[in-house]
Amino acid sequence: MIFSLRRAAASLLQLFVLSVALFLFFRLLPGDIYTAELGDPQASRQSIEALREAAGLHRSWPQRYGDWAVSCMRGDFGTSVAYGMPVRRLIAPRIRQTLAIAMPALALAWLL
Repeated sequence: MIFSLRRAAASLLQLFVLSVALFLFFRLLPGDIYTAELGDPQASRQSIEALREAAGLHRSWPQRYGDWAVSCMRGDFGTSVAYGMPVRRLIAPRIRQTLAIAMPALALAWLL
C-alpha cells in the first residue's frame, strides 16, 4: 500500500513538473498565436490586442497556468484556435484508434 502511494505521489510530481516545463517552454517562444495576424493589413492592432485580451494573454503565466491546469482536470481542454471548436471534440474520435494500438503494445511489453 505504501509503495503504491509513493509511486502515485512520484507520478503526480513528475506530471506537475512536466506540465510546468512545457507551459514555460511555450511561454519562452517568441510571439503568440496572434502574432501572425499583425502582418495582415486588414487586421488592426486594436482588434489583435482585443483577441489577446479575450484569450487571457495579458495575465501572468502563473495565473494562466493555474487556470489551464484546473480546466484540464475538469476535462476542458479549451478551444482550438485553428479549427474554432472545442479540443475535446477534436480528440474524442481519435482516442479509439490510439487505444487500439496502445493497449496491445502495452500488453506485449508487459509480457516480454
